[in-house]
Amino acid sequence: MKVIGDVVLKTPSLGKEKKWEVVQEISLIYSGYKLTIHPGYKTDGASIPRIVWDSIGHPMSTHFITAALFHDILYDSEAMPREWTDEMFGRVLLESGVGKVREWLMEISVKMFGGCTWKKHTPASIEKANSYLSINNLL
Repeated sequence: MKVIGDVVLKTPSLGKEKKWEVVQEISLIYSGYKLTIHPGYKTDGASIPRIVWDSIGHPMSTHFITAALFHDILYDSEAMPREWTDEMFGRVLLESGVGKVREWLMEISVKMFGGCTWKKHTPASIEKANSYLSINNLL
C-alpha cells in the first residue's frame, strides 16, 4: 500500500454544505490498483457519530482522512465491491497509525451500516462520483 500525494481539502463554507472538497489529486496504490481522486470530489470524512468523537476521534482526523476519503469515493462510485472497499478502509487505517482496536471498531461499523448508504445511490450520483475517480489496474 502506498499513498501518493497529500490530502488537501477546502473547508466547507458556512451554511448547509458540510462536506470538504478535494483540491489536490491524491492516489492510493492498493491490491494491484492505483486509485486516484481528482479535485472537486466532496467528503464528510469518517462517518463517526458525534457522541463517540471523544473515544474514537474527529471525522476529519489526520489518522482517518485518507482511509475515509478513498472509502467514500469507492462507496459513492460503486467502482469496487463493498467487501473490497471495507477491507481497504481497514488496511489504510492501520497504515495511517490507527490502533487495531479502533480500526476494528471502525471497519466493523462500515460493514454493518454501510449498506444503508450504498442503497441510497442513484445512477446520477454514481456517475458523478466516477467523474472524480480514476482506477488503473497495475497487474
